Amino acid sequence: MDFFTAYFWIAVCLYHESRGEPQEGKVAVAHVIQNRALRRRLTVEEVIIQNQQFSWYNGGRRPPITNYDAFINCIRAVAGMAMQRLSGKNLFGADHYYSVDIDPPYWAKHPKMRFIEQIGKHRFFRWDG
Repeated sequence: MDFFTAYFWIAVCLYHESRGEPQEGKVAVAHVIQNRALRRRLTVEEVIIQNQQFSWYNGGRRPPITNYDAFINCIRAVAGMAMQRLSGKNLFGADHYYSVDIDPPYWAKHPKMRFIEQIGKHRFFRWDG
């Protein structure tokens, strides 16, 4: 997968998963996607379309993008993530997150899951297993 396709997939995922979050939160979710792809040796697309990874894609449904201003902000967040990665930052390798609006998922309490930080309404973690 080429660079532009991968980052387009991340922007679409951000739009559906975190468009209401502050820009810093969208950048953090972008890091999670990229970290997960690198850690699992998968493409970004493979990470996003895996079953039970991102709620907006579960079952292979692809809802439309209807708020283009929000989508542009997601593209900006992907660019922000890319710039941070060029300077060596990757959100401390965070590869999991969840919204505080839901009950914590089972994995969040696993002893090998390390809490990184909360940004907006998302809590970020790294698997240290």
